[in-house]
Amino acid sequence: MIGQGGFGDVYEGQLPNGRRVAVKRLKQSRLTKKAKQDFAREVEVMGYTAHEYASQGNLTLKCDVYSFGVVLLEVISGKKNSDVSSFFHHAWESWKQHDIVEDLLDSAVSKPEPEELVLALDRCVQIGLLCVQQYPDDRPTMAQVVDMLNSCISQIAMPKKPMVNGGGTRPTFSHVLRGHPDTESASGDRPGPSHS
Repeated sequence: MIGQGGFGDVYEGQLPNGRRVAVKRLKQSRLTKKAKQDFAREVEVMGYTAHEYASQGNLTLKCDVYSFGVVLLEVISGKKNSDVSSFFHHAWESWKQHDIVEDLLDSAVSKPEPEELVLALDRCVQIGLLCVQQYPDDRPTMAQVVDMLNSCISQIAMPKKPMVNGGGTRPTFSHVLRGHPDTESASGDRPGPSHS
């Protein structure tokens, strides 16, 4: 920890390219109306605003999950999300078509070997796609994200195709974890690489 901000503790981090960054961990108790407005101004400048905040001004704890998903996909691809809809569409299509290494992975990174590393990369993209889901209830919690990143054998939910705008009724991330009959799990017939 390097300090405390108006919304929570601030930690120092380092991106793969060596750039040092400050990361804030939000505290729910500090999210007053004014704090939400001030924090939102910071987030908007950076371009990592979750749908619920951008469209309705609702700042939730799942906004952090969304922002993390954007950063995760940026790190994997080596590209900044200058156009969110095409950035997410490209990540989704690459994951769905089993083409992460050739089509999405940062070209400065050599092709991962052995196959276990390719599967781990696929899992990271899948987690990133789960984090950037349109609706907060479709996103995992940060604790669930940490668990998914720390385990290579647990099943994770299959993300829905990311949408920047849109609507409709969808099963939530919680339904997938409970085995809701209207959802698919990643171990089933998912469009990404098989894990068998």
